[in-house]
Amino acid sequence: MTSKISKSALGTGLAVLLTVSATTALLSGRGAKADAPAAPQECSALIVPGKSIGKVHKGMTTNEVEAALGKPERWQGKVMIYDKALGMSVLVHPKTGVSVVFCGDEMLTYPGFKTFKGRTKDGVGMESSRDDVIAKFGFPTKVEATDIDRERMEYKPLGLTFTLESDKVIGLIVDFRSAK
Repeated sequence: MTSKISKSALGTGLAVLLTVSATTALLSGRGAKADAPAAPQECSALIVPGKSIGKVHKGMTTNEVEAALGKPERWQGKVMIYDKALGMSVLVHPKTGVSVVFCGDEMLTYPGFKTFKGRTKDGVGMESSRDDVIAKFGFPTKVEATDIDRERMEYKPLGLTFTLESDKVIGLIVDFRSAK
């Protein structure tokens, strides 16, 4: 009989302990996942025309870009290629530093459309529609058909050029040299 009471008391005590622990975790706003290591989140670089794309700022040196993004996957002339990791490439001029950032499919030999996660403060980024771009930035200063189903929309005062395919953004050039 003592054994049955002990097992029953132990079971009841364990149930109370689990209930109190679960209630405490819920009330403190922490679930079981809070103690687990955080899952890596996709980097979403904020595009600020004329100033920066995420950690890359106008005028940075190659050493500063490497400190911010790590070593590039490869170099193409003066361009630091981060296509597989970030879906972008950075043109660094020896005297003036970072001057242009190519995002998505702008360097067609190294397409990064699926990888680039950057967006403007208005939410314009890869796969935004032509109408979204115009709604946020107005009518472009220049529109050019580049292929049967591709066009480029340039916003010279902002230093932004969007490449669209089937009316969806697949590439973006941020040119710090032309931004006012």
